[in-house]
Amino acid sequence: MLEPGETWKAIARGLSYGLRHWSDGANSGYVALSDGTIITLPTAPTRGKGHNSPLLKGAMKFKVPAKAPVPVSIIPRPKSVATTGARIVPPGFDLQPQGDDATKAATAFATLVADLFPVEAIVRPASEAGMPVKIEHKAGPGAEAYEVSFADNAATVSATTRRGMFYGSVTLGHILRGAKLYPQTFLFPTGGTITDEPGFTYRGCHLDVARQFYTGAEVSRLIKLMARNKLNKFHWHLSEDEARRLEIDAYPELTEIGAGAATARPCRPS
Repeated sequence: MLEPGETWKAIARGLSYGLRHWSDGANSGYVALSDGTIITLPTAPTRGKGHNSPLLKGAMKFKVPAKAPVPVSIIPRPKSVATTGARIVPPGFDLQPQGDDATKAATAFATLVADLFPVEAIVRPASEAGMPVKIEHKAGPGAEAYEVSFADNAATVSATTRRGMFYGSVTLGHILRGAKLYPQTFLFPTGGTITDEPGFTYRGCHLDVARQFYTGAEVSRLIKLMARNKLNKFHWHLSEDEARRLEIDAYPELTEIGAGAATARPCRPS
């Protein structure tokens, strides 16, 4: 029994990998009392013996170089960048979609940047200094290919499919934010074109929630960040050989037996 103010230490031996991130060890703890009350407990980051370097928390940030291979900020680097000129970075874009697919792509892009960068107003009307951006269909390019062309005070995103139109709009957003945040390295063009097509059909990210739980908001943000980085497959690992974590009403034994074997509570998706 712990007295008030005392701590409890857990020691794990024989780890197959070194501890580098905050999430590598225990992130939370609780005590279940005999009357059913659950008390949450604070935890300290797990550390390896004799290891005093700080654990990484969140994404690792790399320094932006003074001179980049291309003058525009785009992730990943597109197949062809042939831009000219430079201008003051526009405050945002006045999207002008042409057709149903273009309208859906514009709506998806506007929703994405509003969620990820809510105070920046990347999509804004012309009355708020939004630069005109035409989004239109163009026959020929592959399913996810696109072309972005620039003029003095306008840009055009063209693609065969809605996906291509969306990825072209995302590229335009990359260029705007890069030029705004790192003007010493990146610029916003006034002419030329950028053409791109994914080198891989499957561009995915795997999230394992069988052993570590995440909130719905965290999963939603991850998917939005994937979209911004042009990833197109989300592998959501919901179960594991040690236990079944996802409760399905039609198959109650999955959680009655599988989750019970690991003394884990089934988790209903919200």
